[in-house]
Amino acid sequence: MSSLSLLQAALRLANQTEGFQAPAHIAWRTHTESMKSILADDKNTLFICPESRRHEFTAQYGQAQGRAFSPSVNSAQGRPSGTDAPSSAFSTIYWEGFNAEPDFSHYAQSIYERLERQGRLVFPAILADEEADTVRPFVVEGLECRTAITEPLVAEKLCEAGFHGITYALASEVPVCIQDGIEYRLFTISAYKGKAGVCLDQGHAVIYKGPWKHTVDDDGHTYHRGVRTAVCEKTFNLLMSQPYQGQFIPVRCYVEPPLEKSGFFDCNTPSIRDPKVTKGLLPIAGSAEESCCADGSSCC
Repeated sequence: MSSLSLLQAALRLANQTEGFQAPAHIAWRTHTESMKSILADDKNTLFICPESRRHEFTAQYGQAQGRAFSPSVNSAQGRPSGTDAPSSAFSTIYWEGFNAEPDFSHYAQSIYERLERQGRLVFPAILADEEADTVRPFVVEGLECRTAITEPLVAEKLCEAGFHGITYALASEVPVCIQDGIEYRLFTISAYKGKAGVCLDQGHAVIYKGPWKHTVDDDGHTYHRGVRTAVCEKTFNLLMSQPYQGQFIPVRCYVEPPLEKSGFFDCNTPSIRDPKVTKGLLPIAGSAEESCCADGSSCC
């Protein structure tokens, strides 16, 4: 019998066992290794975690200038003394508390406000494969789980809070717990800030590399494989950065105007960018009167 068949048989048996909880050290180790690679070079980090976990994080990632610790986002007072950047803003926030916080939407919004312009939120999340009326509390390697939402719902909530580029990393195929036939698995979730702001047209385009026929971003914009899709300056820079970096080919306009002289870009009507615009043979379209983005709202 293959290892996959053994896993499937074990999961069928586990689903028949009331209140099954698997040893979660392997899943947690995978999450920890993922976190080490994410946080290795990021010094401006806020760790929102229980006080008991602070020494563990210090041992794992080192005590560096710009790193702060807090039991909650609301009690964090900003960066440690000695940093030059403005207070109350971090490039990365690592949060342990997703499964202990009943009002995730409110908490996600609070964290969003504490991040820098292109900041990143990372957190471990125990997610359910089906909707559960109640969760009987359990603990995974010190991570308390009192509430859990379904796998797709966490991305929806983060989008509502203004995040983009949301990614899931599965720590283990084996559930950390099974209750009433509902499987709970450990994920590492990442989400980014930075899509809000004025949309200016500098004549840029991007080409989606594939392998999919097309892909859609969190705002509903579709990028077709091999097609020069017109984008605003803000979206262009986002797509050249993590987590999208490497998925698009940049096509800059040869005669891009200064930002202060650029027209507004209507992100609600993405179109194919004419190569003649890229070459400077045709004018860049865009005007404050016609654009839905003229008021500075986040339409990208």
